[in-house]
Amino acid sequence: MQHKKQTTPWGFLLITGGLLTASGIYFYKTKSPSLMENMQMPPLEETTTPETVVEVIETLETVTKPSSAPTVLEISTPEELQKIVNTDRPAVIKFHAHWCGACNHLGTYYQEVADTVGPDVDFYSINVDTQDLNKKAEELGIPKEKIMYLPTVVLLHPGKVHEQMTGAPQKEALIEKINSTFKK
Repeated sequence: MQHKKQTTPWGFLLITGGLLTASGIYFYKTKSPSLMENMQMPPLEETTTPETVVEVIETLETVTKPSSAPTVLEISTPEELQKIVNTDRPAVIKFHAHWCGACNHLGTYYQEVADTVGPDVDFYSINVDTQDLNKKAEELGIPKEKIMYLPTVVLLHPGKVHEQMTGAPQKEALIEKINSTFKK
C-alpha cells in the first residue's frame, strides 16, 4: 500500500500572504478609510460654521416633528385597557406575541393601516404574554371568544366588540374591514 505524500501548495500560500501584506501596508500608509467607516459616518466638512450648525438643527427639527398621523400604542397596563373600553372612540386592538411569525408579519404593516385609516380610529397592540392584560381583557369581554390563535385583531366601538379576526389578514382586507365597520 502506497501512501501519497500530501504537498502544500506553497506558491499559493506565498502569493496570498504577499497580497494581504501589500494591501495592509497600502491602507496603513495612505490612512485611507475602509468602506465600513464610510458607511457608518459620512465625512465631516472641515469648515463648520455656526450657520451650518443652525441649518442642521433646523433640518432635524422638521424631520423629527410629530405628524398628525395616528400611532399604534402598546397597551402595558390593565388600567390603560380599561380607559380604551370606556371611551366612545372606535379602536382596533391587535393581540400578538413576539415569538409569533404571523404576528410579526402583521406588525410590518399595522402602522401603515393606521396611517391609511386615519385619525378617526385608535390603534392599539397587546402582547398576550402579559398575563394581567389577558385576564383584564377577558373580564371586559375583549375578545368575544377566547384567543386560541395569533394574531387576533379586535374591532371595538364603543366598548363592544364588533368584529374579531384571527390570523394576519392582508393589508387591504384589514383596511376595508375597518372602514366598513366604523365608517358607515
